[in-house]
Amino acid sequence: MYIKAVTYKEYVFGDTQRDNFVMVGDGATKTIIMGNKSFMLNITTTMEAIDNGFLMRGVGVENAKNH
Repeated sequence: MYIKAVTYKEYVFGDTQRDNFVMVGDGATKTIIMGNKSFMLNITTTMEAIDNGFLMRGVGVENAKNH
């Protein structure tokens, strides 16, 4: 999956039944996925990958909860 250079303020969920999923962006400072959720004991998360063969390249991930 190609992800265009922009800051995405959203959460990404994928099909957990799919193996070997690839996300490619235009660079970690240009293609950014940003979230601001927190849960349990003030632990924060923006992205969670539970899959076989997940690869992400050229994509930055930022948690804005503490900003």
